[in-house]
Amino acid sequence: MKEKILIVSGEPISVNPEIIYKSWKKISTKLKKKIYLISNYNLLSKQLKSLNYKIKLSEVKNINENENDDSLKVININLNFKKLSSLSIKNVKEFINQSLSLAHKLALEKNVKGIINCPINKKHINIYLNFF
Repeated sequence: MKEKILIVSGEPISVNPEIIYKSWKKISTKLKKKIYLISNYNLLSKQLKSLNYKIKLSEVKNINENENDDSLKVININLNFKKLSSLSIKNVKEFINQSLSLAHKLALEKNVKGIINCPINKKHINIYLNFF
């Protein structure tokens, strides 16, 4: 079904979880069922918890899981971290590259209606992404 919308979480340590949370609270249940977030499940969970924001999250493997669920469905991208504030630039770049590559792959397969990308520091984007 092509009605799905992808959100790429962007920078792993940023204001993006707050933007996602505040936007999530304002959209309809019908729209929530169509949205899949590309991010790191554990990182997002810890960030929302540290902000004292409560959203029902579910980790999914692909965009065909939990289609009728109104939780925030997270397609997990691996990211090694111990503390919220201690990510290496290398890990950040890899995370962003993998997130954008997955979104692009799903779009090429015509499985999604659109992609929304949260802000990314352009210094963290590799010139030659793994899109091709």
